[in-house]
Amino acid sequence: MINWPEGDLEPSCAVEAAALGDEAALRLILGRFAPLVRRMASLAPQAYREDVEEDIRVHLLKAASSFKPITERTGHGPI
Repeated sequence: MINWPEGDLEPSCAVEAAALGDEAALRLILGRFAPLVRRMASLAPQAYREDVEEDIRVHLLKAASSFKPITERTGHGPI
């Protein structure tokens, strides 16, 4: 589970802010997911770990940056 301290943006708010280009929100997301990224990369052979970490971070940033709430995707509110 990701450690999300009190006082920080809630995860959903951070993702929405990141999608709007908020660099602080992007840094917050990267920081909170850093332990998970390192753990996932540790499964790769040693020679590839840094590249794997970077690839995971790039995909994480792309996913956060391209997030669209359900209402924007469908034109309808939550089901």
